[in-house]
Amino acid sequence: HVWYHDFGQHYIKNAADEIQAVYPCNEAIYGKPCPICDSLNRAMHASSDDETTELLKKAKAGRSFLLNVLALDSEDPNTPQILEVRTTVFGQLVEAVEEWAASIFDPEGAQVLTITREGKGLNTKYSVQVSPKKHPIPAAVYGKLANLDEYVHQESDEQKRKALGAIASVAGLLPSPASASRNP
Repeated sequence: HVWYHDFGQHYIKNAADEIQAVYPCNEAIYGKPCPICDSLNRAMHASSDDETTELLKKAKAGRSFLLNVLALDSEDPNTPQILEVRTTVFGQLVEAVEEWAASIFDPEGAQVLTITREGKGLNTKYSVQVSPKKHPIPAAVYGKLANLDEYVHQESDEQKRKALGAIASVAGLLPSPASASRNP
C-alpha cells in the first residue's frame, strides 16, 4: 500500500519576509507543469536586480513527502497526524522500510521509528532510527488516516490568482495590493 505522498508548496514572500501567498507545486506533487514555477522562472529572468531574483528563488517549492504517522509522544498517541519530511529524512525512512518492512507495517506490533533533530537552521541534521520497541495499532486508527491524495489537492483558481499576483508584485510588475488601494 502507499504509505507516503510527494509534496511541495510555494511560499511567496515580499521584501519584508511576509508571506503573500501559498500554493501547492504541481511539479513537486505530480511531476506535471506548474504555473507558479513557470511564473517564477519568467519573473526571475525579467528581474533586473539580485535582491528581487533571490526573493523569487526563495519561493521555489522544496520537495517533501507526507506520511500518516502516530506521534507516540503526543497527548493523543493513537490519532494519526500528517508528517511532512524533507528528502534526506525520507531517504532514511525508505532504507528503514526496505530493511524492516514486515515489522514496520505490522498492525499487531509495528516497529517504532524515531526521528531526531540536532542543530538549527542550515546546520540541522536529522536521523531516523528503528527502535527495538513495538506498538500495536488499534483497528480504529485505520479509519482515521488522512487521505493523502485528497490532502495534496489543495489548489484553487482563487489561490492561483493570488500566488501569480504576489509573484508579479514581488517582481515589480504590479503595484503591491496595499499601495494600489491607497490610490483613488
